[in-house]
Amino acid sequence: MKNLIPTTILYLAVASIPFDTVIKISVARVTVTEMLFSVAIMMWIPKIVQSQQILRFKPYLTPLLFFLGACVFSLIHALNRLVVMRELLQFMWLFVVFYFFVYAIRDKDQKLLLWSILVLAAGLASCIGIYQYLFLREPINFQVAETRLRAYGTYDQPNAFANFLIGVLPAVFGFYFLHSTQALTARDTVHPLIRILGKRWVIVSLVFVLSTALVATFSRGSWIGMVGGFIVLGYFLRKKHVAAAFAKLIGVVALAAGIIALDLSVDKVVRDRSFSNVQRSLLIDAAFSMFKDYPIFGIGFGNFKDRLSSYSSTQLTGLLHKDYDHVTQRSFFNPNKQPDIELVHNTPLQVAAETGIMGLAAFVWLFLVFYREALKRIRESSSDHDYYFRVIMVTSVTAILGSGMFGWPFTHGIQEVLMMSMAMSVSPHG
Repeated sequence: MKNLIPTTILYLAVASIPFDTVIKISVARVTVTEMLFSVAIMMWIPKIVQSQQILRFKPYLTPLLFFLGACVFSLIHALNRLVVMRELLQFMWLFVVFYFFVYAIRDKDQKLLLWSILVLAAGLASCIGIYQYLFLREPINFQVAETRLRAYGTYDQPNAFANFLIGVLPAVFGFYFLHSTQALTARDTVHPLIRILGKRWVIVSLVFVLSTALVATFSRGSWIGMVGGFIVLGYFLRKKHVAAAFAKLIGVVALAAGIIALDLSVDKVVRDRSFSNVQRSLLIDAAFSMFKDYPIFGIGFGNFKDRLSSYSSTQLTGLLHKDYDHVTQRSFFNPNKQPDIELVHNTPLQVAAETGIMGLAAFVWLFLVFYREALKRIRESSSDHDYYFRVIMVTSVTAILGSGMFGWPFTHGIQEVLMMSMAMSVSPHG
């Protein structure tokens, strides 16, 4: 009973990840998922202390402290210092979650169960997204054709939903590969939920559903991130006996993409996405200008939105104030519309603009250390099970970070998946 309560809370926290924005409950901007994770962590701390487990914070602690230090120094030029402190606390909390998954989640079956819960939650969210694509017509700004809408699932907008899916889809591939090791079905003690995901028809169905929802988001940055993840996965599996299975699953993804493409070919595309390209390029130009003006300490962590009005070109201002008239079915310039742009749509550039060259260097250093340690763990894998599991986790991280070249992965419903994948890639417990 003592372990049942924190374990149940942890499972609820993982299950709530894709539904965080739907629940709409927060206390001081702390969401339900964050509260559940925090409670689970606090309840696990006494257990970690009692076990007298040695927690090794190296080699991540040094680059992390440098990055947090750069965030503190970014207060020098910050217009909104409260936002800097909030973002600073958010990153500190994320790495508490990271270390929690590294050291508290030691059992292999528990790791598989956590991912089973998340995969099934993603499957439900994907079904919602496919329904939105086929049958909904609003919000109008998500419309891609006269009778089709960009899937946004349980998220506020399609890009965030897509970033979540590319973090989870590799795990579904992983269940297929682990099936070949009989790790999912060989023992009577395996949890029934894991056994369900040990059935190949279930896995293939989930790959198809998640892939269809991902394609239906029309999030091009996420597509690129997922392709990058698949390239990494293909590299690690090229000499393994599951290489043929990997090719089959890629075929399922291609089938989902083909169905969406054929569906759109018989409809009239009404929303030109070129405005998105123009807007993002102008946001990137603004961020470069901020970095040139404040190269050392940056404009303040999280302060891009507060500085944007000073760096917006006339063209960008027009795009930010673009609105839509449901009566005339046309876009128009609305000077009263309040732009809500917080992202550069390029993670390294956003870090550079907000925390300066010191913050960018520490940020890159941190992830280089992660990949070095993750590759080391992959090489030292003692079994096919460990090898496939770690490779899948690295694939998930790579897909999310790759998509981060066109977005920002440290948002609700994405950052938790990123921390889980990173932690389980480098966990000393396999």
